[in-house]
Amino acid sequence: MFAVGAPALLAGRNINTSRGITNNTSCTLHDLTLDPATTDVDATWAAIRATAPGEIYCLPAPPLSVNVCLTSLRSESWPAADTLQPGKIVIPIMESKWAAAIDRPFPIRFYSCGGELAFSYTVDKCQGQTLHRVLLDLNGPRRSLPALYVACSRVRHRDHIRVLPLVPAAKTALLQLGHSKHLVEWVKELAVMYSTHLI
Repeated sequence: MFAVGAPALLAGRNINTSRGITNNTSCTLHDLTLDPATTDVDATWAAIRATAPGEIYCLPAPPLSVNVCLTSLRSESWPAADTLQPGKIVIPIMESKWAAAIDRPFPIRFYSCGGELAFSYTVDKCQGQTLHRVLLDLNGPRRSLPALYVACSRVRHRDHIRVLPLVPAAKTALLQLGHSKHLVEWVKELAVMYSTHLI
């Protein structure tokens, strides 16, 4: 699924760690590079532009690349020769192909352009990121103090986070949250060890 301007995350691989282009890097979908060998490029773009909001247009063949705009990096520090659009960091994410190693009478091949839509994502995906705004849903089944800490610490100011209304079961579960028994025991042992060492 591709929509111009949609929020996304780079997924599955580290493209260039020295420049900060790694798995889960935030970006927006910018445009596509179509393959002239398999696609009538002009006719396809005309059909894409004629598609009404809410309609889905299926490409006749996979694109050569999905071009993304890296929103989490500073464009002024990026070499102008390494971007597809001056003033922004727009890079191509090339298509990758692989075959499934399963016992079937016919081959199964997968195509991926290394990105996934990210209108919302899990606590695991946002770990290590600084976000402008966070809308937090605590009504799901996965609740823990570490996950709650990660979710609440993604923004620089407390006014930039909002929590969806809680259902009664979620309120009860949140009130019962506590550290795991193993962590409590480990901290106690650590405290004893340090107090003995200090004496």
